[in-house]
Amino acid sequence: MTERRTTKHRTAKHRERATGGRAPGTMPAGSAPPRAPARRSATPPGPAIADRFARVCSTGDDRCGAPSAMVVVAHPDDETVGAGALLGRLDDVVVVHVTDGAPRDLADARSAGFTTREAYARARRDERDAALALVRIAPDRIHDLCVVDQEASLSLGELPARIAELLRASTPDLVITHPYEGGHPDHDATAFAVHAALALLRRDGAPRPLLLEQTSYFNSAGTMATYEFLPTSTAEPLTLTLAPAERALKHRMLEQYVTQRRVLAPFPVAVERFRAAPAYDFTRPPHDGIRWYEIFSWGMTGDRFAQLAREALGALGLERPGHARAPRAGARPTAEPAAHHGGSGGQPAGSGHLGGAAPELLVDEVTTCDGLEGLCEEWHQLLDRCPWATPFQSPEWLLSWWRAMGGGELCVTTLRRDGRLVGLAPLFIYCGPDGRRRLAMLGAGISDYEDVLLEPELADAGAALLLRHIAEERSRWDAGEFLELRAASPLLAAPCPPELSVERYPSSSCTVLSLPATVDALPASLSWRFRRRLRNARNRLGRAGDAQFVTADERSLPELLEALVRLHSLRWEERGEPGVLSDPRLRRFHQVAAAGFLRRGWLRLHALRLRGAPIAVLHGFAHRDRACMYLSGLDPSADFCSPGVLILQYAIEQAIHEGARELDMLRGTESYKYEWSAERRPNAGLRLRHAGAAGDRPAR
Repeated sequence: MTERRTTKHRTAKHRERATGGRAPGTMPAGSAPPRAPARRSATPPGPAIADRFARVCSTGDDRCGAPSAMVVVAHPDDETVGAGALLGRLDDVVVVHVTDGAPRDLADARSAGFTTREAYARARRDERDAALALVRIAPDRIHDLCVVDQEASLSLGELPARIAELLRASTPDLVITHPYEGGHPDHDATAFAVHAALALLRRDGAPRPLLLEQTSYFNSAGTMATYEFLPTSTAEPLTLTLAPAERALKHRMLEQYVTQRRVLAPFPVAVERFRAAPAYDFTRPPHDGIRWYEIFSWGMTGDRFAQLAREALGALGLERPGHARAPRAGARPTAEPAAHHGGSGGQPAGSGHLGGAAPELLVDEVTTCDGLEGLCEEWHQLLDRCPWATPFQSPEWLLSWWRAMGGGELCVTTLRRDGRLVGLAPLFIYCGPDGRRRLAMLGAGISDYEDVLLEPELADAGAALLLRHIAEERSRWDAGEFLELRAASPLLAAPCPPELSVERYPSSSCTVLSLPATVDALPASLSWRFRRRLRNARNRLGRAGDAQFVTADERSLPELLEALVRLHSLRWEERGEPGVLSDPRLRRFHQVAAAGFLRRGWLRLHALRLRGAPIAVLHGFAHRDRACMYLSGLDPSADFCSPGVLILQYAIEQAIHEGARELDMLRGTESYKYEWSAERRPNAGLRLRHAGAAGDRPAR
């Protein structure tokens, strides 16, 4: 799966609870009937096996004619996500997991309640065994290669031989694995290992099974595409449509993966898709542009994977396989943009458009603060039409920042179609400490999400046109950098103009808590230790005197902002540091921005008073179905009642009451965030240079 985000795991009798407390050798209620003894097919691999597999996918009735199979996947749960229903239709299956599902980085383990990688790996294995038991796959039919999660790419030289030995021992009719799509490095490494294992069998004259692929995921125009294939093959996928009973069974299988509950949420259970595997060239990228895993901090890049593949093929003595490649980088084949030509001053520019004639877009720049203020009404309307927009892209935030903190040359770029504002890139140019002219986004440094605003149907074309305009204006800047783009930003998937060199890289991570529908359901996602800590904190607060939670309104806003600055500074003074709010310009910015957010109905400035005095202040905001926690201040003398925990609990409960679906704790991966079962969501950065430059161009 993608990033292995976790929720609270079951701490007691993990395996027993995953299997419903049943006795060994018995099946859980509602599972499929007992599997018949393993049988070997006498039919050799070839069209007959493909036909039999197609019948299994189309009807599922011909169980006696079902081919034997080996499913080789990267992580515990990949087999259920990609082929859970299929496993229930087959009688003779071996499942191989390349990794143990536990990264060396303990963030995932700790957020699931584990203190060691080994304990987390055991829990992942127990969950896997419980899920596969529901489709009658016993532990002796499951093989673990025990590679560390996120590190399978480092074992490309040894994995093919291990998989080849398993294939020789079980001689399946067909083998199912991942496609090579740049979704997860372990998926790509597993695909490489299986293809190379079959090449070793062919070289040795051993029988080879039919090779099929299940869907995984890949970067499609900045979003994660699931249950479809990157178009690297002309082979028509086989679609297995799940019957109601199969959907219920697959839901139960997925429910066994308690530690992966949030990671598995984006994957539906209506269909599964398979296709004959094409011949890949693993030394070349599966598509142009950024791979999905390159936006995460997993220590693997596309260039490094290609080099490891070349080294492994050489060590194995294998020729490079045939190359199959997608027609476009990180996008569906229909999203190929046309060439763009545009500039400032309102000149027309053609652009690619999904499924229709190219729209005419006009590019212009706003270069004064008065000009931006005159744009505010249209700016707000565009913000409302842009589904990924946050308050960090609003006039209240960016104009306030420019007035308080900005300096340099404003070059906010706008796109219009038929006179209507359809795109806005909040750009400016400043002189860095090294004397170089740098292109950046307004709000850089204090905005947890930077991005452009684009109408959704013009996202691809608009992002490409904005980069085209930036390239044409390159004489005005020496280097550019956008620090905190959301992972699905259209800028990350836009084609790079030939005049530019673009580097995409992992940036900070925000921590996001998915909220339940009711406050009463919140404790179910928390560990018993943390629930006890909350109870103790509330009890200590109650014994300390009169306590009250309040939320800022127009009258109390100045007082609570002053308390936020004071308490935030107190905490930093304890560490011997001034704190971010020591800058008077930044304090002025927050005063103006908070007042603007209050007028828009976005501000959520909560405070906890004890005997009338604020002991905790939490500065946040709410927009659409998301609440955000931006900055807090806590009184060190009130640590006895954990005011930070209590004010955050209040903010979470208020967000649930308002119907928010998630609370974004924004940048930072502090441990307290994971106590609430939050998940990490990475941002990405984008560096721009003039093409051919070894580094930043010198100042002129």
